[in-house]
Amino acid sequence: MVVDHELGDLEMMCRALRRDGYKAFPASGFLAGINTFGLHQGDIELVVAAVALPTSNGCVLAKRMLGMNPNLKVLFVSATSGAEVCRFHGMLGPGLHFLEKPLQREEFIRMVRLIMEEAASASA
Repeated sequence: MVVDHELGDLEMMCRALRRDGYKAFPASGFLAGINTFGLHQGDIELVVAAVALPTSNGCVLAKRMLGMNPNLKVLFVSATSGAEVCRFHGMLGPGLHFLEKPLQREEFIRMVRLIMEEAASASA
């Protein structure tokens, strides 16, 4: 699942995921993210969330989703300052990752693969 209010980034990430064989559920903001996660919770292993979202932020969103699925993997995307927001909310650590914007498709997919491979290794 990808949550970002910047539609260009949202579309790029979803396209990249689909080209690499992943399902991608787009959500254009915090509330859309909550609704989409509720509808597809059983199909979502990874949430890619922008840190800055109107009405709230990706850290609050991720905490809520992790409360419903503690095995969920999270990749935060943001400008450099977003990493500080994640640290403030205690949202960097095992299973929680950060990638700085502007995103490059290849770097984004490489990070997603790494996260999914780590998850597969941990469950094996």
